[in-house]
Amino acid sequence: AGLPIIATGVDGVPQVMGNCGCLIPAGDPKVLADAISAYCQKSPAELSDLGKLSRLRLHENFTTEHFRDVFWEFFSGRGLEQ
Repeated sequence: AGLPIIATGVDGVPQVMGNCGCLIPAGDPKVLADAISAYCQKSPAELSDLGKLSRLRLHENFTTEHFRDVFWEFFSGRGLEQ
């Protein structure tokens, strides 16, 4: 959605987000409130930039096309061709 992200650092979330958002521990409402408060202090332009950064990371690393390219690159060196 191109919005800034606050997420819990569980399972694969940190790998997907990279440095494109605010990771917080699960089950800590105080930390969540602090993260929301910090985002509320940012300007609309800063929030827009954070959202754009996360959307760019998603499109560069997690689209079907990217997966296909990485998949074929991996297997092309093992005697399998597209």
